[in-house]
Amino acid sequence: MVVFDGTGTIQFRHRHGAGCLTRTLKNGETLYYHPVLEAKLVCANGLVVSLGSEFERHDDGQDTQDGELKAFDRLARTVKSDFPPRRICLLADGLYAGQPTCELCQELGWKYLIVLTDEDLPTVWQWVQRLRPFVARNQRTLHWQRPNGQKVRQRCWWTTQIDDHGQTVHVLEYEETIEDQTGSRWAWITNLDLTWDNCLDSRSGRLTEMED
Repeated sequence: MVVFDGTGTIQFRHRHGAGCLTRTLKNGETLYYHPVLEAKLVCANGLVVSLGSEFERHDDGQDTQDGELKAFDRLARTVKSDFPPRRICLLADGLYAGQPTCELCQELGWKYLIVLTDEDLPTVWQWVQRLRPFVARNQRTLHWQRPNGQKVRQRCWWTTQIDDHGQTVHVLEYEETIEDQTGSRWAWITNLDLTWDNCLDSRSGRLTEMED
């Protein structure tokens, strides 16, 4: 699993080189900075290892700034070149939810798991709503108890075989509630095969666990 995400490095209140990108604050002040995109290998034990970096830059030497997604195109190809035999699953936030990322992952032979907000890809969400009555069995719920006694409820739904501009994608939705607190909800778009066995982690290590 490799997470791609942008971050800032250094910024100034004056231009110090031709490669500076700019950002204008609400008060009209201009900042000069160097954003960079990082690719990090995420290990099962929580260790994170850097695989590569790519600075955002001026597009083709012009005044236009190319942005994080164009930097992703360059960095993803570099990672593929540096680690050609590796089976990679891209992890990314909602900025990456879209046809260009899905097509690039298909070209590179990568899997992906990308955050999908309610505002992202409205056509995909429309298909989720239409198909949900026909995939009612595609859901799983776990109840378990933490060592401190808190009761946790995890529930997920998945909708598969959605056509998004020629790409076959799946949507995984997840909800977690702790005791009587308001539940938290997430969703992802993916090309991973979603099944009852892999949508939730039901491995040992919990005090109690019950299936709905």
